[in-house]
Amino acid sequence: MKLSTRDYQGIATAISEGKKFETHGSLKGGPVLGGAYHTGRLPSRYVDSVRDGLCDYVIYSYQTPIAWRTQGQWIQPADKYSVTTSKQQGIVWLALRLLDAVPV
Repeated sequence: MKLSTRDYQGIATAISEGKKFETHGSLKGGPVLGGAYHTGRLPSRYVDSVRDGLCDYVIYSYQTPIAWRTQGQWIQPADKYSVTTSKQQGIVWLALRLLDAVPV
């Protein structure tokens, strides 16, 4: 499913339906089996939780996971990256709030 980068409602729908989505930019997400394949610039303290085998959905900016769901709990680190990724983190936060999925 191709979405606008600003379409947090569409992103929320894709997440709630467990579907893969891509944007016209670098934001993408979808279900995974056994955790994330790429960890990009993700700080090492989060790598185990995104690769733990219990992670079932990951949202990426470029090749870096910026939010993921493990055992029904959303994790969205507050770490800062580029201006573009920061905007995408805000969009993902809004999408998760629409789903009442408050990330930790």
